[in-house]
Amino acid sequence: MKVYKNIIFDLFDTLILFKPDLLTQIKVNGKIHHSTGPDVYSVFRNYYDKYSFEEFFEFFHTSYRKFQDLKNIDHREYHNSKRFHIMFEDMNLEFNSDIINNLVISHMDSLEKSMVFPEDHRDVLDYLKDNSYNLSIISNFDYSPTAYKLLDKHNITSYFDTIIISDTFGWRKPDKKIFDYALKRDNKDRLDTIFIGDDIERDIKGAFNAKIDSIYININNTDYGFKNYKVAVSKFAEIRQFF
Repeated sequence: MKVYKNIIFDLFDTLILFKPDLLTQIKVNGKIHHSTGPDVYSVFRNYYDKYSFEEFFEFFHTSYRKFQDLKNIDHREYHNSKRFHIMFEDMNLEFNSDIINNLVISHMDSLEKSMVFPEDHRDVLDYLKDNSYNLSIISNFDYSPTAYKLLDKHNITSYFDTIIISDTFGWRKPDKKIFDYALKRDNKDRLDTIFIGDDIERDIKGAFNAKIDSIYININNTDYGFKNYKVAVSKFAEIRQFF
């Protein structure tokens, strides 16, 4: 494989892994969920105690789907508070910024506990840094404080020259604007840059549209029929062999 100077990583499910099983397990209407819902509800019921958990959870769950659909229209990013604005609107509740902020924090604190950083990922970062690669992150995430908190929690912030979270930038992968911004911000040549991610639609197609080479971490060995990446690997640690 050609020689690169700059490596840009996706964050979630590439560097830091989301483990849904670490969320609270609940059963609602006969279905099992792993969810931040119980933690968020414990805050919500301090203000609106007439709602049972089951009633709350229906609105909470639906608001997530609507929030994701909104983002997918044109790949704009919205702060996570927008999700709770949607929920309040569906519940015919008046918006209260302080309450919504508390719900966001509860949701994110719960979500943070389900995030894991494997130590063999650190070994790869050490290797790349020791060999003078410029490392950066482009991440889709709707609450940047939690992204930065996780990087600090696992002591990996210092590995990266640039960290771009979509919540701050305003656009999400696969929109090429976020890739172009990362290159322009650090005066990187796209021909010397490779992107590493786990999501074929957002990461790999996004990098392709921005004319950046990519490595696809295909954890589930899924064939999406899109082959415009340099190489596919089954886990993060395997990327080391290509640098």
